[in-house]
Amino acid sequence: MNVNPAAYAYAISGTDIPSEFEQGANYTFGSSDFTVKNQYGGTYSVPIGDSWTVTSSNPSVIAVSGNTIMGGSESGTATLTFSLQDGNNKVSYNFNVSEVPSSDVATYTLSAPSTIYASSNSAYYGAVSVTGKDSSGNTVAVNNSATVAQLLTSNSATVAIVSNSQIEGVASGTATITALSSTGSVLGTATVTVSTTPGTCVGIVQ
Repeated sequence: MNVNPAAYAYAISGTDIPSEFEQGANYTFGSSDFTVKNQYGGTYSVPIGDSWTVTSSNPSVIAVSGNTIMGGSESGTATLTFSLQDGNNKVSYNFNVSEVPSSDVATYTLSAPSTIYASSNSAYYGAVSVTGKDSSGNTVAVNNSATVAQLLTSNSATVAIVSNSQIEGVASGTATITALSSTGSVLGTATVTVSTTPGTCVGIVQ
């Protein structure tokens, strides 16, 4: 009886990281942002203990710090090299990322959990994120701190409140979360249901 060797990370075949960054945008990546293949060609589930590193060919355009990618001070394109250390095996992946001006962001999408549990415990909060797309449909990581994160509102504070890009469920019901631009225009909305049933957290709405 032949027993195949244990699977290990053999190649990185793709990533969900945005290919464009607005100046000042941040994106913290992890294993879930990559498609990793094993030596048999199957999808490899990266162990929690494995470590990622990333370097940028042009930090003035796209800078990196730990697992966070940041839009730099200049427009242009940089090549990011991601490396995964999986035991004694190391695999790398090159990915081109561009920094674009805010005027290139054509549309925005607000994403939030469809259902959260009513609790003041932050472990039950729901994360809100805003992404953009350019006129060609490419995803753009937006500068939340400057344009979006401080401009998230809830239409029913008795049901849900939002602060620092986190939704806290207050009481059973529904609330509409709205992201506004610095000029007050609506960038996106999401309806969130707050449940009093423990363990409830369903999907992401956009």
